[in-house]
Amino acid sequence: MSKQTTQTILRLVGGILALLILLVGAGITYIKVTRGSGLPYPDVSTEPLFGDDALEVVAELPLPPANIAVSADERIFFNYHSLGSSGDENGHTVFEWIDGAAVPYPSADFQENFQTTLGMLIDSQNRLWIIDPATLDNDRNTRLFAFDLESDELIYDHTFQTDDADLAQDVQITADGRYVIAASTGLFDFVPANLIIHDTQTGETRTVLAGHESVGTQNWRITGPDGAGVTLLWGLIDWRIGVDGIALTDDDAWLYYGSISHDTLYRVRTTDLLDASLTDDELAARIEAVGQKPMSDGFSMDQEGNVYITDVENGGIARMSPDGVLTTLVKDDRVVWADGISFGPDNMVYFTDSAIPLYLTDTFATIPPEEHAQVAPYYIFRFQNDIPGTPGS
Repeated sequence: MSKQTTQTILRLVGGILALLILLVGAGITYIKVTRGSGLPYPDVSTEPLFGDDALEVVAELPLPPANIAVSADERIFFNYHSLGSSGDENGHTVFEWIDGAAVPYPSADFQENFQTTLGMLIDSQNRLWIIDPATLDNDRNTRLFAFDLESDELIYDHTFQTDDADLAQDVQITADGRYVIAASTGLFDFVPANLIIHDTQTGETRTVLAGHESVGTQNWRITGPDGAGVTLLWGLIDWRIGVDGIALTDDDAWLYYGSISHDTLYRVRTTDLLDASLTDDELAARIEAVGQKPMSDGFSMDQEGNVYITDVENGGIARMSPDGVLTTLVKDDRVVWADGISFGPDNMVYFTDSAIPLYLTDTFATIPPEEHAQVAPYYIFRFQNDIPGTPGS
C-alpha cells in the first residue's frame, strides 16, 4: 500500500470519526435541550390547615414504601417501592402491617408471583387490587391481582399482553367491579403516557389518550429536599413522569387524573372513558381541567368529591375541591416524597413516604441494602382529616 493511499484512508477514517463525534454531540445536546432543561416547579401550597403535630407515624420501615391501601376495618396493606428495592432480604414486597410488624401478604410463599408491584386499592366490595407492572426488559408482562379480604384468597389474576399495560402505575376499579382503570406513566416522553381500561368480565384491554397533553408531561424539573434537581444520566435527562395519580368518585361519575410532571388536575366522565365508540379526539374534547395542583404522585377521593393529592416537593398532602380550590392540609419537613395515599376508618388519611430523591440513582440501579440502612427508617404516616364529610376510597 502506497504512502498516499495510507494517508487517504487515515483522512477518511478521521473524517468518519469526526462525523460520529459530531452526531453523538448533537444527539446529546438535543436530549439535554428537550429532556433535561426543566424549570423549577412553582410552590402552589397554602398555609397548612392542620398544625405541626398533625402527623402520626404509623410504621417505621427498613425499605421505602410505595403505595398503601387501608380497609374499613383498618387493615393496612403496603408494598415496597421498586425504585428503592426489589424486596426485603427474603424477596418479599407486599405486606400487611399487623401489631407493629410487616407480614408478607397474602403469604410468604405467594411473594414469588410479585415482581415490581405499585398501585393498590381496596374497592367497595372489600377486595384488594394490586397492579404489578412489566419489567423494563419485558422479561415479565404486567399482571393484575385481586384478593377477597374476607377470606384473603386470590379471586382475580390477569396477565396482560406485551405492551398493553407495561408502565401501569396507579389503579382504580368501578363500584360494580367490572372495569379496572390504570394510569400508564410513559417513559420520560420517549414512550407516551396513556390510560388503560380493562374489562374483568371479557378480559379485553384497551388504551386511550396515548400522548395527549392531559396525560403527558410539561417542562418541569423535580427538586429534591437538598434543592438539587432529580435527574438521570448525570443531569442529561430530567425525571419527568406522565399520568400517575387517578381517583374515581364514589358514584363512578368522574375519573380525576394528573401527571406528576404537570401543573393541572383533569377529570373526565367515566361513561365517556368507558365508551369504546369514542375516538381519542372525541374523548379528549370531553376532558375538563379542574385546577392547578402541586407536583403530585398519589391521589385519593372523599365522598364530597374532593381529591387528596400528595405534594412531592413540599412534604405534604393537599386537597382540591371539584371547583378547583386547592388547600394544603399537612406539611412536614420529615416527609421527603409523599407517595401513596388512602383513606382509613374514622376519617384518617394514611400515606407513604417513599423518599425517592434520597436513593434514586442516575442509572435506574437499585442502591445496595447498606445504603438503605444509612437512610432508614422510611415511614408510613397518617393524620386525622377533621373536615366535614366522610371519607371515600
